[in-house]
Amino acid sequence: MGQQTYFKNFVKCTASTGYDASATSVVLTTGHGARCPKVPFNMVWWNSTDYPDPADDPNVEVVKVVVRSTDTLTVIRAQEGTTASTKNTSAKTYLMTQSVTAQSMLHETVVTPADPRKVPALSTYAQQLETTSYAGYGTLDGALSGFTYNALRDTVIFTDQSSTANIGQLKELDANGALIRTIDLTSFQDVEALAWMYGTMYALIEENMTASPYSRVTICNIADGATSFDQASGTAYDAAPLGDLNNFSVEGISYDADRNLLYMIMEKSTTQGATQQTTGIWQVWSMDLVDGAVRPVCDILQSVGVANVAWDLSDCYFDRNSQRLYMLSHEGTTGATGPGKIVAIDIATGKVVDSATIDSTLTQAEAIAFTPDMKFMFIAGETGVAFSRYMTTAAAYANTVVFTWSVTSPATGGILGPKLPSNYIVQKVESYVAAATSATFNIEHRATPGSAGTNILSSDQVAVTTGTATPTTWTDMNLDAGNWLYLDISATSGTPGQLVVTLTCSKMGF
Repeated sequence: MGQQTYFKNFVKCTASTGYDASATSVVLTTGHGARCPKVPFNMVWWNSTDYPDPADDPNVEVVKVVVRSTDTLTVIRAQEGTTASTKNTSAKTYLMTQSVTAQSMLHETVVTPADPRKVPALSTYAQQLETTSYAGYGTLDGALSGFTYNALRDTVIFTDQSSTANIGQLKELDANGALIRTIDLTSFQDVEALAWMYGTMYALIEENMTASPYSRVTICNIADGATSFDQASGTAYDAAPLGDLNNFSVEGISYDADRNLLYMIMEKSTTQGATQQTTGIWQVWSMDLVDGAVRPVCDILQSVGVANVAWDLSDCYFDRNSQRLYMLSHEGTTGATGPGKIVAIDIATGKVVDSATIDSTLTQAEAIAFTPDMKFMFIAGETGVAFSRYMTTAAAYANTVVFTWSVTSPATGGILGPKLPSNYIVQKVESYVAAATSATFNIEHRATPGSAGTNILSSDQVAVTTGTATPTTWTDMNLDAGNWLYLDISATSGTPGQLVVTLTCSKMGF
């Protein structure tokens, strides 16, 4: 896929009335909305009556247009170092134009692999980290549901959804699953899924609402430091075509930046059956964020339901590089007991192009997200596992870095290693010794070279002449930039002639 320019020549629109410095919804003269490019884009807004050149207006302002509905623009004020100001002086005309600004040619893009349309097979993802307790996240209002990954903040956000109106939260986690912040939601009901779009813009979708339209999408501008958000502050779209399927309604939402669409998946087919989905319609839907129209994309009943690939769907992620929609199922092919599956479909045809069974400890897998380069995958369960991170072992995504110690005549004691220039995740530790002897060791990563640090291995590794395999358990696989490596030899047997230790890591792609 090529990059969208989000730019058009000769865009000039007239605001239909005056606005104060806090207005975020601007109505243009009838028909002027059609002049605009695809959102998001920046516009220069100024008093054209007194200042034919916007550079001369002391109150000129750059705003970001994040939603357009016909002739109505939803904007973020005071962009690119400008200040929000009133635009309501009587008898003055206020124009908005897309002209060259410092950021006019910039749009938040994502990193894609060098080889277009290729992504790692689902079978290549290996689990690196698993958290089985929700204690660090505080008391949940309801239950964990959808995931999204924010590529600008390197964080994962999940919905803590409740069927009770005005109760619910978003919880933002770092890449290791540690809680960063909680965002209290008001005027929402049963927020089932969310999608990060760009900047501070998110799409939240509710299901099982008590009144029509039953499903509702809200575009939300949630600032990086915000700890609360009211639905009335967002831009709402009715998702009425999805129908009233109650608790079998929308389960996942994901953003297509190239088409400015939201893709939405349903938990079950229209028959709402508790068993394998083989009748009715099982539709993937899209929502156009220009006009709010909800349209069918493809019917997956045959490829997923009748083919017994999965019985339900819980969350989804759209990869713009491969044009695949990755869908999570907590029931898999055996019903409510699982184990769950990940299913990838081609968004144009609805055909299954890849699938894999997930970790059996995820007894009710509800949330999935990927980093934009598809190197890392995040999954969470409503019960069992609160947060799980996977990394593909595919060579093209490995970004492998190797640290090696070669020690002549090793003895009990410590040997300093290098300072880490980046964040890394440990893949394996391997070792061997010369002569018919052995050496026992661990590897620490230390914030201060002369102070004790954290062991990488949960138990010491014994290096022997035939070499050692990677241990299956770890104390800490996450190596932070700025820390120092330290080889700690705790014992030797005989007189080893030489000890070689190899620490293989992958550079984190966040």
